[in-house]
Amino acid sequence: MKRLIIGLLLLLSLCAPAAAEERINLGTEGYDGLSYCFTLPDGRLVFSGTKGMKGNYQNSRGRLLCLNPDLSLSWDYVDPAEGSWGFGGAQLLKNGLIAAVRSNSPKQSTVQKEICYFTQEGQPTGTPVDIYQPDISSSGATGSCLSLTIIPGDAQTYFHYFMDWEGNILFRLHSELTIGGGYNLLPAEDGLVLAGCEQGYPACAKIMKVDLHGQTLWETVLPTLLPDGNARLEWARTAPDGGFVAWLTEFSHGEGQEKLQRAHAVVKFDRDGRVQWMNRDAFEPSMRCDALIADKDRIVVGVEEGQEFTGGAPHRYIWLNESGQYLGETQLTFGKDEKSYGSQLIPTESGLWVLKDIRMIRDGKNVLKEMDSVDEVLFKLPAL
Repeated sequence: MKRLIIGLLLLLSLCAPAAAEERINLGTEGYDGLSYCFTLPDGRLVFSGTKGMKGNYQNSRGRLLCLNPDLSLSWDYVDPAEGSWGFGGAQLLKNGLIAAVRSNSPKQSTVQKEICYFTQEGQPTGTPVDIYQPDISSSGATGSCLSLTIIPGDAQTYFHYFMDWEGNILFRLHSELTIGGGYNLLPAEDGLVLAGCEQGYPACAKIMKVDLHGQTLWETVLPTLLPDGNARLEWARTAPDGGFVAWLTEFSHGEGQEKLQRAHAVVKFDRDGRVQWMNRDAFEPSMRCDALIADKDRIVVGVEEGQEFTGGAPHRYIWLNESGQYLGETQLTFGKDEKSYGSQLIPTESGLWVLKDIRMIRDGKNVLKEMDSVDEVLFKLPAL
């Protein structure tokens, strides 16, 4: 009965229009995890991730969630397979189907991985394609391909494989680029744009475009901001004008320096990879980026400071215009018993929303053992 009541409450919260709410809890009873993936042509938003089972954070089911444009519930698919399953990298294919990578990772070690297909109404269709191999992880996805990273257990380097959504290998990159964190695989006309850094240490930040055969069409390597700096691009996004925006982060252990130096900036590239502008002044060395979006004529950057948030700490969002000029900042504030992790900025018909991983704090400590207090929550971002 308790499980039924909780399920009904979740359904009611999702079916209520978001206009009347400042937050929407997408979580269930266990350790949940969701990521926003894409928006369907009719304006519905698709998320992929896991539904945690109460009492054991390693016991999960794959979950695909679709919200209507007003953020009410469209459909919610939970895969019946038992284990440590999850969906990732969901994308809309040219044939109109939704594809997602389904993985089983008991004890945080992947033992099964396959491509699954769904209708736009969340119904499974077709035959899954097995893509598992040892030492594999998923790095990103677009509607045309999936990026897989292979890290051999006895090697000091790794490879990026690019596969179509039928499981066919398109090409491989080795030393050309280390793809940075935070969704750095972008669709582009006649190819893909990749952002990250050169391999090795120290390394310069790098962005490049390749065709679907792996041939380089252009590349841009950025000079470092600090002496002996080690830099990379993260959170790359496609801008409304067809160019690209990314977070540049850099650190240096320069000779004679007692403390680690850091520098950050937002960089705007045109569609051919040429730098149009860079804003470093708006960002402090102690910051790190956990969300970025180029929406209409604004660029919004979510930043954190320190290693983790304490309960009730506000989260800052810095706004730039399309020319990179600082406009101001807004904040989200959480309850004193809530700790926030991760972030995604999501464009909707009602403005920008933020998807965050919220954990409850008890007696001043995070509930690490039970992990049953972890929910994915949408927050309405206050406009500037």
